[in-house]
Amino acid sequence: MMPENRVKDALLLQKRELATRFTEPYIDRGPGKIGGPLITAIIGPRRAGKSFFAVHALRQAGGFGYANFDDETLISVSDYNTIVTALSELYDKPDTLLFDEIQNLPKWELFVNRLQRQGYRIVITGSNSRLLSTELATHLTGRHRSISIFPFSFKEVLAVRKKEQTVVETKAALDAYLSEGGYPEPYMKGVDRRDYLSSMFTTTLYNDIVKKFRVRSAQALEDLAVYLLSNIAKEYSTTTLSTVTRCKRSTCITRESQAERIIRTARDVIKVGSHNEGLGGSGGNRPCNGKVEARVAYIFTS
Repeated sequence: MMPENRVKDALLLQKRELATRFTEPYIDRGPGKIGGPLITAIIGPRRAGKSFFAVHALRQAGGFGYANFDDETLISVSDYNTIVTALSELYDKPDTLLFDEIQNLPKWELFVNRLQRQGYRIVITGSNSRLLSTELATHLTGRHRSISIFPFSFKEVLAVRKKEQTVVETKAALDAYLSEGGYPEPYMKGVDRRDYLSSMFTTTLYNDIVKKFRVRSAQALEDLAVYLLSNIAKEYSTTTLSTVTRCKRSTCITRESQAERIIRTARDVIKVGSHNEGLGGSGGNRPCNGKVEARVAYIFTS
């Protein structure tokens, strides 16, 4: 059994890190109030600022306890009450708890469901590949609500600049935003945008999709993702995508079901707003001869 003092020491170090984060610049995201009787799940793509939003929103709402499970000490705990006890001591018996990277904790859904039944207000964040809305519905069975955090909107990008813009400057900023996207760290920390987005692309593709779904043809999937991201908001046919991925058509799978699988994969790589239903006609499993129209909800491009 993990000694209680080791758990408390780990959480104390995290509390100090949290205090440091409060000194960093922050752009108010303002999607709504956080907390409440239902478990609040902060969801969205990697590095969009989910944790940063959560800690600032909870700070504005009042006191809270914080545990980040991207920590080998905490995920090795067998008695989860040890974590709750340590948080109670460190944060003066908070009734709101923020659990970051909760997916790393074994059987986390049982843990947070129990705490919610005991009257705690629970906020969770974690990997987008593990906290998809469909999976949350299964794990938390109606006891949760979701708040989506996406990369910066153009309005938020302008807020980073902290000065009035001329019309010409605003148009130039919009052109740059459409080309470079809205991931926060390049704006807030000045990291190299091209390297950052390239790393994000690789991590999202291989950690969130290939690893989770045990994709065998990882190179084919990468080729597909690169093609889709290079042709955002353009029409494409399933024949073209089959050529890009060099995948052979199976006689037992219709082109329609192939297209549906492609679209589902695309939604994991980039957020797709919608696509034409039926994929080439209404009803049945008739082959798809039409084209699929994708409208992208946000930019993930370098």
